[in-house]
Parts: sequence; structure tokens; C-alpha cells
Amino acid sequence: MKCTKNEEAVAPVIGVILMVAITVILAAVIAAFVFGAVGEIPLKKEIAVTASQTHDASSGNYFTTVTFHGGNDFRDLSALEAIIRVPGGTPDSGFTWTYASMGTAPVPVGTTGTISVGSQGADHVIVVATFVDGSRQLILDTFV
Repeated sequence: MKCTKNEEAVAPVIGVILMVAITVILAAVIAAFVFGAVGEIPLKKEIAVTASQTHDASSGNYFTTVTFHGGNDFRDLSALEAIIRVPGGTPDSGFTWTYASMGTAPVPVGTTGTISVGSQGADHVIVVATFVDGSRQLILDTFV
């Protein structure tokens, strides 16, 4: 009696289907790069800023303080703009640190700005950085 073995690992039809699928996927990826569907991803700059809130018991006022802690890209920083939104229809308050207002370049690490507006635990603090290349980036978006 004669035994024959089938030594094919994958049936020819399956092999052709896999090769066509790989070709289609490869063509789609190449076309995406050629026709610009995949653009450059802008690099985010690293800047550290914190916000905190204190309460003066004698006056009853709440103070929101924003502190600049530096970061890898602090030398590229030209301005920091802090916006504090207080609930209840109060207009936005804030401050901006720039070379002109600070008198130095870059903005010194440890710089703080304090505003006496707000209410306990409900102030929305937004800090946007402007860099020397003209780009802007959201640095902090939190509630204090």
C-alpha cells in the first residue's frame, strides 16, 4: 500500500488571497503618504504651570494663584496668558506674563500671579503659552 503526504502548508487559493490583501493594504498606506492624507504631527512643547486657591478668612476673599515652574522648552516661551473664569456671570479675569511685563527673557521660573476673584473650588483656570516661533499651546485647564 502506498501512502502519499500532502506537503503544502497553505492551499494555493488561500495564498493568493493573502498576497492580494497585503498588496491592497500596502497600496493604501503608500497612497495616504503620497496624497498627503497623513500630515505632520506638531510636537508639543513642555511647560509646567500649576494653579492653586487660597482663602483669606479676615476678608472672606478667595485668591487664585498661577505659578510657572519651567519645563524643557521654557527658553522658547515668549508669553503666558492666564484666564480665570468665575461661575455666576462674572467676567473673565486674568493676567499675561510677557518679556515686556517681566523685563527678562525667558519668563523666570517660579513667577507667580495672583488674582483676588472667585469662589471656593469653582474657578476655571486656563493657561495658554505663546512661543517665540508664534505657536500657541494650551498648558493648563483645571478647576481650583
